[in-house]
Parts: sequence; C-alpha cells; structure tokens
Amino acid sequence: MECPACHNNMDNKHIRHFQEWKGRYVIFENVPALVCSVCKETLFIGDICR
Repeated sequence: MECPACHNNMDNKHIRHFQEWKGRYVIFENVPALVCSVCKETLFIGDICR
C-alpha cells in the first residue's frame, strides 16, 4: 500500500501502541498495522479497526 502522507511503501508489521484512557496509559502489544518505511505513518489493519 502507498503511504497517504508521503506516498512511499508501507510494510505490514505488528506494533506496540500506547493509548491514554481515563487519565492512564494502556499498552497494546502485537497490534497489526501498516507502517511507512520513510515517514513512519501508521495505519491499523485487521479486526482492531472494528
């Protein structure tokens, strides 16, 4: 897929995602995502998007 920010290639990866929730940070491990090889733009993919 092409990166929407810089138009370079995006790679399938599993990432660690940090999210603030009710004043605390929650860490999600092994989140499927597309990550740009140049600008590091990240798009979640798979069931997590539902």
